[in-house]
Amino acid sequence: MQSIQDQGHGLVFHDAVSCLSVGPGGGELDALLIANLMPKLERYVAIEPDTGNIKELVPRLIDALGDRKNFELHGGVVEDVLDNVQGHFDVVLFIHVLYYIKDFKSLVERLKRLLRPGSKVLVALTKRSDLFTSLMKECGVKLWEGMEKSEQALKIHYPDMDIQCPITFGGTFNVKLMNVEALQIATGCFDVEELAVFKQRAELRGIESFEYDVEIGMFTIS
Repeated sequence: MQSIQDQGHGLVFHDAVSCLSVGPGGGELDALLIANLMPKLERYVAIEPDTGNIKELVPRLIDALGDRKNFELHGGVVEDVLDNVQGHFDVVLFIHVLYYIKDFKSLVERLKRLLRPGSKVLVALTKRSDLFTSLMKECGVKLWEGMEKSEQALKIHYPDMDIQCPITFGGTFNVKLMNVEALQIATGCFDVEELAVFKQRAELRGIESFEYDVEIGMFTIS
């Protein structure tokens, strides 16, 4: 989150009046973006399936919005509730959420009615190292596709879109401290048994940590 604060000046949302966030989780990053980069925001809509996250999200976003309390929440997975969302949006956020969306191409098709020229789609994904990827393949774990596939899915409908301000910053996964949630961000498919296998394989190979990058891509609809 500190890296977003340090480099977020490249994300130009200052004129955004409306924002749709798909899978904001507990809202930490959304609150940061709203408070620092969206001073004119009047409408915020969130789609979040996890009830535990919603309990954290609501007060955090109300606080970030301040007097701009036009806050709409749709509880459920995006594939089930997207058609209930109405209006156009200046910004659509997919922050560490595409790992859980089965068919992003189909979702973009349904998203079209909510976008207009000038709308910005922000995608944030974790980029795995070659070492991490090879170990995942040894474990037989399904790996999600990266930023290139997101760009390709959007280009089907918006071939002339503008790709702006790619931001990349790094971090480290400590193998001993990894839990299922952390590895879902890196793989898109992980459970407790697979986590145990992963840690065993890492220990056998003498691997204590993995470097990773977080990539942020912003696509402006034309």
